Amino acid sequence: MIFEIVITILAAVLLHWLIVVLFNPWRYPPGPAGIPVIGSLHLAAPDFHRKLPKLAKKYGPIFTITAGYRRVVFLVGYDLIKEVITDRAKDFASRCPNMIGRLVRGDGLDGIAASPYGPKWTANRKFFYSAMRTMGLGKQGIEKCVIDEIPYIVEELEKLCSNDELFEPSSVFDSAVLNVLAYLTFGNRYSYQDEKFKELIHINNDFFQKQNF
Repeated sequence: MIFEIVITILAAVLLHWLIVVLFNPWRYPPGPAGIPVIGSLHLAAPDFHRKLPKLAKKYGPIFTITAGYRRVVFLVGYDLIKEVITDRAKDFASRCPNMIGRLVRGDGLDGIAASPYGPKWTANRKFFYSAMRTMGLGKQGIEKCVIDEIPYIVEELEKLCSNDELFEPSSVFDSAVLNVLAYLTFGNRYSYQDEKFKELIHINNDFFQKQNF
């Protein structure tokens, strides 16, 4: 009985893969077929800067790579990327639906960062900027918060440099950005060595990393 179930599942997966590869029902740009379930992301990762140009020579400057259940369209070339980002920004402004984000936030609670482009996103964006202007965005208030944080950034970088070892500076700048936001929101900043603050940054980064593909 178990054997028949496994065979049925494998046959269904293989059939789905053949339909996608042979008929391309969603009319995605061409790309490597990949492996059922796993996809073809391994053909580009981890050295994207080296492998993407090679794939572009084979499939063209616009091609598709599958990452598990998700299809990702890649663009290669300055002029093409500029056209998408600037000349036709509204056509490509929406965010890709994300299962983890929906589970965490709930349906219809995408906010601004993950919300699809449209009237709802536009209304949320106007409200967000209105609230941020009230707190000092575009005024001297927020500029002062950023400037006041700079000495702490320099001090932390000097500590890391004094060890004569390679280090990842992104953690320092993550802390600085969150401190500016915390000061604007709560009226208080946190030490870069504060354990709760470090745990908050770790959880935040871990959440976004797990959303990728």
